[in-house]
Amino acid sequence: MPVGDEASERRGARLSRSLGASPLVAPLGGAPPPALVLSSGRAEPRRRRASAEEAAVAEADTDAEEVAEAETGEDKAENAKLEAEVAELEAEVEAAAAEAAVTAAAERADAAAEAAAAAEAAAEAAETLRRQLEKQQLEERQQLERRAEARRVESAAVSNAAAAAAAGAATAAAPSAPSGGGAGGESSQSAATAISVPEIFLCPITTELMRDPVSTIDGLTYERSAITQWLRTNNTSPLTGAVLESDLLIPCVLVRGQIQDLLERHPELNEQ
Repeated sequence: MPVGDEASERRGARLSRSLGASPLVAPLGGAPPPALVLSSGRAEPRRRRASAEEAAVAEADTDAEEVAEAETGEDKAENAKLEAEVAELEAEVEAAAAEAAVTAAAERADAAAEAAAAAEAAAEAAETLRRQLEKQQLEERQQLERRAEARRVESAAVSNAAAAAAAGAATAAAPSAPSGGGAGGESSQSAATAISVPEIFLCPITTELMRDPVSTIDGLTYERSAITQWLRTNNTSPLTGAVLESDLLIPCVLVRGQIQDLLERHPELNEQ
């Protein structure tokens, strides 16, 4: 119910109570109050009662106004409280929205950083693979070059060994010269056969007949044990002094076969 209506009802009730006992108020449809027919000598008490009634009415109005003002103040306080609560809720909503925005921005920044790190890692992996591929291709090319050089060296060694073997065979097939006897009878002396070993069958380090010939990267042939021991403390050629690009040793299969054939024809060479 509105505040003004409640105040009006209370004011009317108080006025009714104040006027109900007054002799000046006549009942509806009744005769005039006796006070109105009194003599003038009794008018003064009536005026006093009227003043009292007016004062009561004024007091009732004042009380009603005070009640209305009090109720209005309470309503204003309640409204102010509600407005404060609404403002607090709005502030909390704004703070939560701001926090959510900051969190979302941080998450986006983290995601961007992770993506950048992943891209950088992928680039590094690709660069590593590229370098490994280039290294592998270089090693394969160098290996092919070494194999080609080894075949060339072995071919040259075979040619030299064949020529040396032919020369040795010719020397071994030459007739030996007879030797004369002493006085008093005829005597004979066994012929000595001189064995000519091709120089290519001799190790340049030991100057002995090789049993396991191998070639270095520069194409020179040595006994395996001798050149292996040399390369443990040196990276140069024992003959030329040039730096060897690799310590690779290439077996000379054909030369070794020719040396074995020579040893089978001349077993006495095994004693050397």
